[in-house]
Amino acid sequence: MLAMLVPTLLAFMSVPAFAAGTVVAPTIVDANLGPGSSFTFDVFVKDLATPLINSVEFKMSYNKAVLTATNIQRNLVAPVALAVSLYQTIDDTTGTITFGAKRTSGGFNATYAQILALITFTVDSRGTSPFNLYDIVLKDTAGNVIAGVTDTDGTFDNRLEGIISVTHIVDTSMIAGSYFDLYVDVDDVTKLWGVSFILKYDPNVIQAIDYAAITTLPQRFVQMFPSEIGSDYVAMAFSRAFGDNVGLTTTVPLHAARIGFNVVGSGVTTLDLQTTVLTNVQAKKLVHVVTDGSFCNELDIAVAMDTGFVDHRVSKATTPKLELVGQVKNVGTGITRARIVFTVLDADGLPVLGSPVVSDYVDVLPGGSTRISGSLNLDPLPADAEYTVIYTVQYVSAPDGELAGGYKGNVGANRTSMVKSFVVEP
Repeated sequence: MLAMLVPTLLAFMSVPAFAAGTVVAPTIVDANLGPGSSFTFDVFVKDLATPLINSVEFKMSYNKAVLTATNIQRNLVAPVALAVSLYQTIDDTTGTITFGAKRTSGGFNATYAQILALITFTVDSRGTSPFNLYDIVLKDTAGNVIAGVTDTDGTFDNRLEGIISVTHIVDTSMIAGSYFDLYVDVDDVTKLWGVSFILKYDPNVIQAIDYAAITTLPQRFVQMFPSEIGSDYVAMAFSRAFGDNVGLTTTVPLHAARIGFNVVGSGVTTLDLQTTVLTNVQAKKLVHVVTDGSFCNELDIAVAMDTGFVDHRVSKATTPKLELVGQVKNVGTGITRARIVFTVLDADGLPVLGSPVVSDYVDVLPGGSTRISGSLNLDPLPADAEYTVIYTVQYVSAPDGELAGGYKGNVGANRTSMVKSFVVEP
């Protein structure tokens, strides 16, 4: 019996108690990352409790026709704390990154995912790029190579396969009790079959009361899936008929859905499209751009959604100053002089150092619009943290277009127009 048990016991004892670890590059699918934009992502290790990791080496290739690598940083933050640089190089002629770093002493475990490096790219064109990891070497505190480490490659895809959008509505005749239809449009799609989205808005200004997909040709969205109206949102999901292999192809904006709203009060609200999904007749999700809208029935100004950044990550190393941008439109009858106050709050809701950022006043003629910007210095902001920006418009009006003698009107006429967030990285 013992002779029979020994091989079994030895086989059991040879199985490691923990997985050997996996180094991971991300998958990024975002049509909003067009040429000229930039992004930063993390390469991380996970599923390695023992032994402790002291040093890390890897290479990663990418498509240099689509992306240009501009910066690579090792994680200096505990518990990883890769304080010693072995090598960190970018060869954009071949599309290759090499990385090597280690701790001064000791090691860290990766029971939970631990960031190894932060890599920044600029986007050169639309297309796809692999993030292929290879030549991975993790060593323990004794300098021994940790065996069995695997990798998960990532991809980048910013191909434009569709657009979903809502418009900006500026109409001072829309008083409380008024009704209007808002259309959600699709554009630049090929063989589109299904659409789903959530539209968020301020219920103190407007309230959705009904909705419908567009069933007429050429759209023919005849199949409705569970949809609902919430306290401050509309969630819709619909498609063409089952078995429809033609789908909708268009290079001009077409209405996909209609949402009916009652006006509740006066003000400005964003019309924020979230969790949008476009699928084609092969059930493939289309990489698409999302364009938000706004509703305004206030006199004097409206603020459009044109922020310059939306919920993304910025690196202090590559973006020492963050430009904050808003667009002001004058829908009054006289000249408006306006500015934007950008208030930046930390996770506790407290203003950060150097905030608020206040732009200069600019003149906006009736029916005209202008971009207003301010610059936020990221240097004093702690990294690895999320921040919120509140855009508040301050304006004064000059009746009959007269500006002589200084500003006329109430400088305290504030309209908080939008709230966005961003993450600061080292």
